[in-house]
This record gives sequence, C-alpha cells and structure tokens, in this order.
Amino acid sequence: MSDELEPAIALPWDLIFLDAYGASGIPDALATDAFFADAARGLAPGGLAVANIADTNSTRECATIARFAKAFPGCILAHTPRSDNIIVVAGASLPKDITAALQAGWLPRQPVPN
Repeated sequence: MSDELEPAIALPWDLIFLDAYGASGIPDALATDAFFADAARGLAPGGLAVANIADTNSTRECATIARFAKAFPGCILAHTPRSDNIIVVAGASLPKDITAALQAGWLPRQPVPN
C-alpha cells in the first residue's frame, strides 16, 4: 500500500467495495496487480471484495478482471442487466452455490436505505 495511506488504514476489512471511475474506466492506479494484491491482503478472514468493473475498452476491461481475479482464490462474475457492467465478488473462499448460500444466510441481509 501507499506509504501516505498506510498509517490511516485499520486492517483487516470485512468488505472492500471498488466503484471508482475516470472518463474511460477504472483509473490505472486502482487496476494494478499491486493494488488488488494489497486489497486481498487487507481482507479479514471471510471478508469480501466487490468491484464494479466497466471500461470503454473491452481488452482493458478483461485485463482488469483477470488481475482482480488473480489476487483472490475465490471469484464470481455477474453482468448487470441494464449497464452491462461486470460485478466481481471475490474472497479467500466463496460458496460454490452463491444463491443457496445467500438464501441460507451466508451474508446478513441489510435493508437498503432510501
């Protein structure tokens, strides 16, 4: 992690959510092997990293997804129906059947604020 940020960051995290965009996609600094490896190291046991990945360049988008997935042992991809963004959920381990796991309370459901 960046020396400027490290002292202010309390580890580990239960959830990391990446939804950061510039004009044409995720800024380069937030799509590197090093950034994703730092995120993976920062997760608590059982923690999750969730990224909304979209890019105007499909080759760059695929490369970003590959770098993200490389940093985590478990990874699930899903396309959003309206925007065609890709949501990536990753962690040290993920259930094989995510739908069944969610229905069984694998993640606590929180109400969405209005």
